[in-house]
Amino acid sequence: MEHGKESHEVQEIQLDILKNIIRICDENNIEYFIDSGTALGAVRHKGFIPWDDDIDIGMKRSEYNRFLEAAQEKLGDDYFLQTFQTDNESPFYFAKIRKNGTKFVEMYCRDLDMHHGIYVDVFPYDQMANNRFLRVWQALCVNFFKNIYISKCVKGSSIPQKNISGKLKLAARAILHILLKPVSKNVLFNALDRAIQKFNNQEKTLVTNWSDKKGYWRSMDYDMIYPLRQMQFEYLTVNAINRVDVWLEKAYGDYMTYPPKCERVGHRPVLLDTGSKIE
Repeated sequence: MEHGKESHEVQEIQLDILKNIIRICDENNIEYFIDSGTALGAVRHKGFIPWDDDIDIGMKRSEYNRFLEAAQEKLGDDYFLQTFQTDNESPFYFAKIRKNGTKFVEMYCRDLDMHHGIYVDVFPYDQMANNRFLRVWQALCVNFFKNIYISKCVKGSSIPQKNISGKLKLAARAILHILLKPVSKNVLFNALDRAIQKFNNQEKTLVTNWSDKKGYWRSMDYDMIYPLRQMQFEYLTVNAINRVDVWLEKAYGDYMTYPPKCERVGHRPVLLDTGSKIE
């Protein structure tokens, strides 16, 4: 999405959603932190990356479970908590808080009969195996079941594929989508969930957002996360991990340098409705 009036309205709605997420977290002593491009935006721009059109929030698994329970009760009628349990057509492992009365339809989800409102992503952070070889095995299992689960749900991609490798992966997903029709979506989701949460009862160890394609490489220990710090994100004060600069360098490299203009794009919705007339 190009930065303009539509993008600004999407961002304002997302800030409204974020404000309500923070309210629920504060009322219930739930710890959250801004994640991914939202953390980068807070550090580099004190708000949204100008061409971005989403907000990402992270929580360790125990806090994530508490948040889902509280949100069900306290979000209010203007919002929808989208999870696999509340919207069976959702292809996402993680949760989204969506604004009712809006639409942000992404290309690869356009054929799904699900809630398509403008959203904020909420990611659970889960533990990785202490043993390096078990971590690799866990990553392989998670990626395998994640690809199978996504292929069961959708046959497209969230990013346009221009090279041969990308087009071959897209073709493989389309074939898998057909082959997996007899397989229960519940079975695949539960297999993915078990792989992700397999090592959550260990002693203090690395944690990561397994929904991130680079989750294995973007892990962090608790000393990097806590104590949480506060940062400015547009007009809101938000929580961030303590060593956010270290994580951003690990995740993005030279994160203060802008990407090439051709990469400054958002999620490119095929249908957008902010619930107000856009002139």
